[in-house]
Amino acid sequence: MARPTKITKEVVAKLEEALKLDMPIEKACKYAGIHKANFYRRAEKDKEFRDQMKRAGYFATKIARHSVIKHMKSDGGLALKYLERKASDEFSTSHKVVQTNLDIELSKQEQKAVKESLKEVGLFEKEPKPESDEQS
Repeated sequence: MARPTKITKEVVAKLEEALKLDMPIEKACKYAGIHKANFYRRAEKDKEFRDQMKRAGYFATKIARHSVIKHMKSDGGLALKYLERKASDEFSTSHKVVQTNLDIELSKQEQKAVKESLKEVGLFEKEPKPESDEQS
């Protein structure tokens, strides 16, 4: 006789409820009273279950998207936030800075060009004049 499944209709309903609330799968499984391994085994074998759980997982995002789209018509700030994230190359107010730990030797001319570029954007102060050994 086969071992009864732990994923009953009631468990599926609890999983769906939790996933619709955007809970991670591990927490949804705890809420439903099953081990996450059972969830993944069932999802691997049962396409209908897998699709149902995926749809439930998209629910909160779907509702949030609808709300954003509906309200940004009357809220320019919300519209701008949406564009800053959705079309960041065009509307973002921040810039990504990539830092590397490369040691690069620059010629005097290249060093001068880098310093001038940094001065133009306010990231490089003028170098202090060397102190003289002579005292007045």
